[in-house]
Amino acid sequence: MLLTCIALVVVPLGLGALLGIAVRRLRGRRLKGALTAIACVVLPAAAAFAAGVRYPIVGLSDSAVEAVLFGVGVVWGGHRALADRTNVLVLASAFAVSLLALEFLARLFLPPPPAFPTGGGIHLLLADALRTDVTSRPWDTLCKDIVCAITYGDEYRGIYDFAGAQPDIVIPRTFSPRTGATRRVLHLGDSITFGFGLPRNQTFTAELDRLEPGAEHINAAIPGTAPDAYLAVLQRHVENLVSGVRQALRTTTDNRQRLRLCYLMRWFSHVKRLLAQPPDGRTGRLAPGLPSCRRRLNSSGRAGSRRCPKPLTGRSSPPPTATSPPNEKGIRPTSH
Repeated sequence: MLLTCIALVVVPLGLGALLGIAVRRLRGRRLKGALTAIACVVLPAAAAFAAGVRYPIVGLSDSAVEAVLFGVGVVWGGHRALADRTNVLVLASAFAVSLLALEFLARLFLPPPPAFPTGGGIHLLLADALRTDVTSRPWDTLCKDIVCAITYGDEYRGIYDFAGAQPDIVIPRTFSPRTGATRRVLHLGDSITFGFGLPRNQTFTAELDRLEPGAEHINAAIPGTAPDAYLAVLQRHVENLVSGVRQALRTTTDNRQRLRLCYLMRWFSHVKRLLAQPPDGRTGRLAPGLPSCRRRLNSSGRAGSRRCPKPLTGRSSPPPTATSPPNEKGIRPTSH
């Protein structure tokens, strides 16, 4: 822990000093001026803090401290005000005394500040803190971690151990269906469908199981998710069912059962093609097997030769005019 604290001070100062030395060598001399010194602290510190926000490896307060130390290192390595070692020593001593005085006065007069839960100990890295303490797992982060683990499988190294903390979440590759069920119904959704905060025997899927003993209602909902997550989870459930049907096809010897499984495989392949389509519909295809109808624009911005049929306007077109056969002179009479 002591080495980590020392590194948190030395590393950003050293990196900032290297950047200041590089700037000084490019210019051929040290920077000067009060505004230049302020810019040397603010600009690198802002860039380092923005990087910490974009890639949240540590908390915001730690990112702010590291950013300020990085900016001070830039001034130390590139500005004329800190060229004298005496000035550096005075500034470092004053900074250390100020921090100690601030810590003492805060502990003496201020109430305990709200802090990150540390039930599993103090951790510098944000991922370690979230992974260790069960009470610090917000669902807005946990739900994304569950969906990514379902979607990418072993390729994704999750932040949480949600299998132990949330055993009620249905994972497609580890799900085992109930034996004896004549049909199965998959329910996807968010916390409402999941029944967040309720015992598992009081959710609406459990009530449907009691109303339909022969059917199995699978509650595959994940709290905090949206329709894009439903689609990703549904794709994995379909793939899991396809692998189960293939295994049954290899083991069964009943021709009637094999025929049913073949029809089921065809239906699954149709569903997989439907799920594989882009959600914005830019391909122009509504469903597999349906003809595509898409307007192609030429360079002038007008529709090309392939045009979609015009939508119905609600007005019926006039009936076709009846024509009479021509007479012996070749003249076709018209009616007025």
